[in-house]
Amino acid sequence: YRSAKLPDSTLAPTKVKQLIPFVAGKEDGQGYEFSTDSTIITLTRYKMGFIQKEEKINRRDASGLKQGMWKTFHPNGLVKTEITFFDDKMNGYLKEYGPNGSLTNTTKYINGTIQTNAPELAKLDVKSSYFETGTVKFTGTYRDGVAEGIHREFSPEGKVIAAKVYVDGYLTGEGILDTAGRQQGLWKEYHPNGEVKSQGEYLNSKRVGDWAFYHPNKKMEQKGKYDRKGRAQGIWKWYYESGNLLREENYRNDLQDGTMTEYSDSGKVITKGDYIDGLKEGPWMLELPEYKEEGVFKADQREGEWKHYYTENGKYRFIGKFIDGVPEGNHVFYYLNGKDKQSGKYSAGLRDGEWRFYDETGALFLTILYKNDVEIRFDGIKVTPETVSSETSIK
Repeated sequence: YRSAKLPDSTLAPTKVKQLIPFVAGKEDGQGYEFSTDSTIITLTRYKMGFIQKEEKINRRDASGLKQGMWKTFHPNGLVKTEITFFDDKMNGYLKEYGPNGSLTNTTKYINGTIQTNAPELAKLDVKSSYFETGTVKFTGTYRDGVAEGIHREFSPEGKVIAAKVYVDGYLTGEGILDTAGRQQGLWKEYHPNGEVKSQGEYLNSKRVGDWAFYHPNKKMEQKGKYDRKGRAQGIWKWYYESGNLLREENYRNDLQDGTMTEYSDSGKVITKGDYIDGLKEGPWMLELPEYKEEGVFKADQREGEWKHYYTENGKYRFIGKFIDGVPEGNHVFYYLNGKDKQSGKYSAGLRDGEWRFYDETGALFLTILYKNDVEIRFDGIKVTPETVSSETSIK
């Protein structure tokens, strides 16, 4: 689907299990998972086929008690309310939002009881100063005398010449924030320890030009360039806190394009391959802590023969073939000592025929006969087929 309008509650249309947005054939946008009673239980943010963020909400424990974060939604999909439950009692801050996403009310609860005089929810005081002409020179908000929120300075002509953002008295950012609330010009953002977190220019709240991001220890974390539309362009580099290069890749119109190389902190290449318009394409090498993968991607899908090698001794861990990202043909897994671990055949992503399982000495200890990914014989004994889902990912 491209968009989903949700009811004014935690519920979805009857019997819907998942809503996942697709753009150009790939998951992209906000997805939802529902329980058997149609309550939203998982929020998943997708981009270009990858999961960016997953949040489990509206869950009950084995006793049926509400636990963790619970949310309701407006018909347009934006959050209406959110609150944390512990053993079916509200704990923390009940936040209520309008249909446009603006926070309209906050109430504090402890063990289901409203805290009527929570000091942190006290209303902010607005302080202002003026030029002799009567025009505003400064305006800012405070809580119990401590700077909180946006502080602006104005020229005698009424133009915003500086803005600072505070949280609990700590400066988190400074630059130009126009009267429409848009970031403009040079901005600096800060870590809680006061060190610069990022620095660059905004145009109508979009990053433009060269930007640099820093670790709390002042060392470079990331640097690159944005165009006038706020899209990442050209070479981008990431760094470890040690200062060593972590990753180097190219962007074109906010999409990865060209060679991406990732390094360990010691400088060893651990991932390398090419992107075309944000999709992996051609030969790739990916090294994980225990093994290394080598193979080819075609339009972001595994294609042809892939091989895994144990990093400890360089011996095979896996050999298998893929077509459009789907397992096909013989797949063999190996132990660290080089002995077969398991082997069998896939047909269109489904296990088919006899799969064999071995111990570390190479001795066969189990055979399972599959038909369309369903077990029909277990060590020669016929079994009653049960509908199961195909597990196509490599373990």
